[in-house]
Amino acid sequence: MHEQVLSLLLMEKALDKDDLTELLLVEQLQWVSTCWMFMFLASKCFLFTHECLADLLIMFMLSWFLFLAGSNGRRRRYYSDELKIAIYLELLAKTDPPVLHHGVSRQVAEKFGVPRLVVQRIWRSGQDYGGITGVKNKLVRNCGRKRIELDMEAIKAVPLSQRTTFQDLANALAVKKTMLYNRYREGYFRRHTNDLKFSLTDENKKARVRYCLSMLQALYLDNYPSFKPLYNVIYIDEKWFYRTRRNQKYYLANDEERPHREVKSKNFIEKVMFLAVVTRPRFDENGNCIFDGKLGIFPFTYQEPAKRWSRNRDRGT
Repeated sequence: MHEQVLSLLLMEKALDKDDLTELLLVEQLQWVSTCWMFMFLASKCFLFTHECLADLLIMFMLSWFLFLAGSNGRRRRYYSDELKIAIYLELLAKTDPPVLHHGVSRQVAEKFGVPRLVVQRIWRSGQDYGGITGVKNKLVRNCGRKRIELDMEAIKAVPLSQRTTFQDLANALAVKKTMLYNRYREGYFRRHTNDLKFSLTDENKKARVRYCLSMLQALYLDNYPSFKPLYNVIYIDEKWFYRTRRNQKYYLANDEERPHREVKSKNFIEKVMFLAVVTRPRFDENGNCIFDGKLGIFPFTYQEPAKRWSRNRDRGT
């Protein structure tokens, strides 16, 4: 679209090609082209023909798109003080102040890779505001959006029920969620996953302490207290296993068919109970494991012939 505006402006000879190129570099084309459009239409108002109507439609659509593009344009490029000072010194070396010779700004712009209007603005700033001091950026310290501080005591005052998500905490503190998330990434507060604990009575606590004390060896309690080796203790516990999982991941070949799995109910998958028996592992004097402590795992199932016939199997099989 910018190329079409450039060609139209060159056809009407409103600006030369070099000036338009500089305007395109500093993103001022939308304003110049819009002003030129209204002037171009005003000059053709007395010729109310089909060609004029087509030009009117094209100009209206072009101005509308340029208006939308201007609202979402890129940010203005930032030039460092070192680059501005180098450009200004280069201009001083090639011209006689306060007059900037013809063609010098274009040479300097090509050398440093910046628009010509930027070079001319640096020259005017240096001449009007005291040389190199006037060229430097004015907003180098106290500029930009001000930082919003977060009070840690205010977070402590919020009830725990209102601190489960970033959005709830942001609403309680009357701040934005993005600002709260940025402070979290900076380490101002932390995330905690809280798990439930057993509610123990005094008798439960005493029973646990008595059990721990019973594991101490009575012979060495006075001099060298230590726990019993527990080599003669076996631990038994049951374990439930589902027959299959609701969602299972497989790795298949490209030409392999998908496996078909089915159950009567996805919410009530069949389970099997196993009995697991373990004990303390054994090691030799060199630290090598001679027994891993796994005694076995036994299913609570049994096989017997079918007592009745069904569509799944015959009787006695």
